[in-house]
Amino acid sequence: MLRARSRIGKYRIEKKLAQGGFATVYHAWDTIEGVHVALK
Repeated sequence: MLRARSRIGKYRIEKKLAQGGFATVYHAWDTIEGVHVALK
């Protein structure tokens, strides 16, 4: 599980959105494009 404000490449994790049997989906901020994204 990732923590809020941690980074993966150009993405800054904001919060966990959902968790299922195979994956977790996070709300993140793309620091290059300046947009919100969902990461799985």
